[in-house]
Amino acid sequence: MSEVPALEVGDTYFERSRLHVRESKRNKDRCIPTSKGVLGKLKTHLAYWSPQKFVFEALKCSGRAIPIAGINQVLKAAVKAAGITKNVSPHTLPQLCPLTR
Repeated sequence: MSEVPALEVGDTYFERSRLHVRESKRNKDRCIPTSKGVLGKLKTHLAYWSPQKFVFEALKCSGRAIPIAGINQVLKAAVKAAGITKNVSPHTLPQLCPLTR
């Protein structure tokens, strides 16, 4: 879960369809394959928000990564708006919509 807020703008390789994940499991860096659909949404996000350093920055503190509590709040609001009644957490998302699909 901590990999998401730590994702930096420079960690996106659109031409190679990869994301560079720093210090993931066992504190190792790795490049993960990412679908064109996810990359398209990521490009849209970057164009709209124009983040300075991190892909997902705190709204009130430009240049700082979004805190995990902020991710939980955004997810909770999105789940409610979508009318989803099942329990959804950031930890269940990889099983629901992996980046490689």
